[in-house]
Amino acid sequence: MNLFTTKILKLLKTCSLTKEQIAEKLNISLPELEAVMDYLQQMGFIKSTTITPTQGGCSTDCSG
Repeated sequence: MNLFTTKILKLLKTCSLTKEQIAEKLNISLPELEAVMDYLQQMGFIKSTTITPTQGGCSTDCSG
């Protein structure tokens, strides 16, 4: 593993960041980060997850 993969794994383990935030912290482009994350996923180090908003919430009518 190289330095970037180690740093990415550390950030993923300790922080809740978006891909854009991780790329900014590591000073690399988003495509470069996505390539490394694809590699980490293929090797079984990470799993891809998405967060979908629940029904309702502030997407329709927020007040207060």
